[in-house]
Amino acid sequence: MAAEIEIVWLIDGDPPSPLGGRAFYPETPGAPPPDATLMAARFAAMREAVAEAGAPAVVTLHTSPRHRRDFFDPPYADEWRSCLDRGMALALHPHEDLADGKNRYGDADHITGVIVDCMAMARRADLPIAAFRSGSFAWNAALPTLLDRMGIGLDLSPGPGLRMPEKHVDWPAEPDAHRYRCTQLFAVPIGWNGTGTDLDRDYLFLERMDFARLAAVWDAIRARVQRRGQPARCNLLTHGFGLADPHWRALALQFIDHLRAHGGRVISAEQAMEPLHAHHA
Repeated sequence: MAAEIEIVWLIDGDPPSPLGGRAFYPETPGAPPPDATLMAARFAAMREAVAEAGAPAVVTLHTSPRHRRDFFDPPYADEWRSCLDRGMALALHPHEDLADGKNRYGDADHITGVIVDCMAMARRADLPIAAFRSGSFAWNAALPTLLDRMGIGLDLSPGPGLRMPEKHVDWPAEPDAHRYRCTQLFAVPIGWNGTGTDLDRDYLFLERMDFARLAAVWDAIRARVQRRGQPARCNLLTHGFGLADPHWRALALQFIDHLRAHGGRVISAEQAMEPLHAHHA
């Protein structure tokens, strides 16, 4: 059997940020909750796109200083359950933004407290959290052990080669999926061409690309797989705002069709936690 590329379709479900710029969701006293009507339309668009593609996906459950518990409470708990019913899995997605554009991922005590509290909220809402994705590729070395202890089996945070030390982003130039040492946590990085570190050109980041650039990244990943003669696993990053937009939704569906026709297949979160060789025996 020819070597294959397994793709985890990651849908970032973040709400709109009225701030933008350097900081998306810092603590904002008196901030209103997310626009429920707008978010309902995004949830519907995500589910419709997944159904149209006939593929599993992982959707992120947002938490941040601005919206710490909003997405664990009504009306969103029912939206998440509807996503689960459509074959989607949930990923906890903490955006620990500060007003100056930095974040709190460097504070292990803070990020530990956030994750422990959010997992407790998820349990109370009866929402199973299968995966994790950090905010904006940030990281802390304490996370693998913590996530493993919380029962999370899949990490979709890695951005191979990305370095923004001031935002606690410093990933080695390593494109391969792997299990973190001394844990059961499996890391599946965003798809990367292995050369540059431009999010507008070198990664499978849908809303920053066009079809030609996505296909070029895919070709580079496929060439690497064929050169090694071993299968690979990575993630495709899309967003709820994109899937609610006809242009980005069409591009997502077009690219998923393309990767399926060129050595790829979309796998579930559960499959992504299995050893890579398990699907290629």
